[in-house]
Amino acid sequence: MYKWSDFNINFDLPIKEEWEEEAGLDNTSDIMICECPKCTPKRKNKIDTLIVNTVTESWFCKHCGFAGDLIQGSKVLPTENLFEPWKYNPNLESYQYEDNLSPTVVNNFESKKISKSTLDFFKINQSNVYFPEVENHAMAVVYPYFMEERLVNLVYAGKYRTSELGGLETCFNFDNINTDHTYIVANELEVFSFYECGITNVISLFGGHSFETFPIEKIQSGFLNFLSNIEARLNDVKKITLAFPNNEKGNTIKEELLRRLGKERCWVVQPPENNYYWNDILVEYGKSKFSSLLDTAKPIPVRGIFDIDDVEDKLDELYHKGLRRGYSTGFDTVDQFYTVVPGQWTVMTGIPGHGKSNFLDGIMVNLAKNHDWRFGIFSPENQPIQRHFAGIMEKYFEAPFDLGKPGRISEEQLEDGKKWLKRHFSVILPHEDDSWSVDGVLELAKVLVYRKGMRGLVIDPWNELDHSRPSNQTETEYVSSVLTKLRQFARNFDVHVWLVAHPAKLYKDKDGKYPVPTPYDISGSAHYRNKADNAITVWRNVGHDDQSVADIHVQKIRFKEVGKVGLCSLRFDPVRGSFVDDIDQNKRRAALESGEVIPTDKLRRTMF
Repeated sequence: MYKWSDFNINFDLPIKEEWEEEAGLDNTSDIMICECPKCTPKRKNKIDTLIVNTVTESWFCKHCGFAGDLIQGSKVLPTENLFEPWKYNPNLESYQYEDNLSPTVVNNFESKKISKSTLDFFKINQSNVYFPEVENHAMAVVYPYFMEERLVNLVYAGKYRTSELGGLETCFNFDNINTDHTYIVANELEVFSFYECGITNVISLFGGHSFETFPIEKIQSGFLNFLSNIEARLNDVKKITLAFPNNEKGNTIKEELLRRLGKERCWVVQPPENNYYWNDILVEYGKSKFSSLLDTAKPIPVRGIFDIDDVEDKLDELYHKGLRRGYSTGFDTVDQFYTVVPGQWTVMTGIPGHGKSNFLDGIMVNLAKNHDWRFGIFSPENQPIQRHFAGIMEKYFEAPFDLGKPGRISEEQLEDGKKWLKRHFSVILPHEDDSWSVDGVLELAKVLVYRKGMRGLVIDPWNELDHSRPSNQTETEYVSSVLTKLRQFARNFDVHVWLVAHPAKLYKDKDGKYPVPTPYDISGSAHYRNKADNAITVWRNVGHDDQSVADIHVQKIRFKEVGKVGLCSLRFDPVRGSFVDDIDQNKRRAALESGEVIPTDKLRRTMF
């Protein structure tokens, strides 16, 4: 048992502003921060991480998960959730269910074939709630969210919709997840509709009432962040049936859930009418038709066996919309030759120091800015992590990070940049006791697909992986098997994978230049080129007048809609810490063909 004297509490120091918001508190006078007695002595960074509520006499460490109170003692909570903000929310602590639904609300639900007994089962009531949108109070229906019979959030729905600040984002009806079979539907009304038909093992999305209004890219990314809070329970479910409307948004959320949850255990069922929800089916056709339609649920096809029924929709889409063009790299000249397609993988090579990693960082920043992509990065050479993040932030703000440089990133930008980095970038760096093999990296990458909706994976470089090949395999056989794993990962999870691999030792020519390497120059096997969907070499004329210019040699494109084989050039801007798209491409190609060295400023279209 701990006592207050065990904590070095500064009662004159209020909680930090960002923690105030996270905890959902209007008055932080009872919340203090101090050193954690568990982890602070072991850490190099001695910042205060222990949040202490002096009223409830409880605490939680944001760094190590150490938690407890003076009455029940201490425990360790999972650090994935950082801390339990609802512990400190007075509305959640004091909430009491009251059977106070007005006749108007009851009648409205009954018009949707939802009975009062169903509303009672889910403890639905009413409350006068403050809505930030109108800066005023209004009556709202209250949807309580429970996890293991503990209230973790309250969702309020009226003309507007809000939830408790600091409440946990989770699914509705969590406690009825069935490990044998669970349905996932769009919103609370859909859950009620299933319950009316005798089905209790059904959960809904957090915020699913509004997914129709979300842009497609938001549905594919942050809209499903709540999954990380129910991951442990969902992992135990053997069969998951996805029941969403048959429309663009419904199909998008279905595909994203299939990608994250794993197709092998998922079934799909949809209302026969386009844009219909399951409540529409209940209202229009009744319980019998509702239940019979659920019996039409189909499993996702067995991997490895396909017929036209399995791809009919995608074939129709291909016919009407054409081939799938990749996402822009953010560099106009590069896009003429190479774009980024989820489900493919690209091998990138080049002489060390020629800018491969910098070029790849630029592509990631552009995809994150323009398309809200999330990335996992395995790059042990880019250490320490904070230095790599600083370089990415330079590209994001197009401004220097380093102390003393003119026009450097401001403190306000620094804080905004940290939030942006948290949303879009995660570093994969297995613990020293864990394997750095491709299997170990891909296992952590799967976690990022599930928790953050990762769309891009970078392995930079190949030689930093643990390559303990079996004694019965040749190097060529080993390389082939590992590259096959990367390709399967990309296909299975609809993720684009970039693999950076250094070439074998090259020798300078009589002019002191290194030749432009190809994927065939990568040590170990020709499989790097043969198995890759795309192959790129980054080359600079280091030591000469135009060394700030990087030539992007696109040496393989498997599918014509993605791009084409060719050459383009970018210029490295040291102020921005990134490549920029301002090279006269015709002059550059002519110079390369003739062997002429043209100073960089003579190649630029625009002077900076």
